Amino acid sequence: MYTFAQHGFSTVHGMDISEELVTIANKNFTLLQTGSCQAYVADALEFKNYADYNIFYFFNPFPEEVF
Repeated sequence: MYTFAQHGFSTVHGMDISEELVTIANKNFTLLQTGSCQAYVADALEFKNYADYNIFYFFNPFPEEVF
């Protein structure tokens, strides 16, 4: 996410089902002083706001059965 922010994306949002990982990510964004990155706790299968975004990057988000 930070890399995207460094390459011209004005707002970068991310999600993970793990509250612990989201907390760590947001602390790192604060340390890196990027105001454009924010991670949220969410289940990608239940997320309803995909229409609010125009670019997506997924890294192994679903088990094989879902694909």
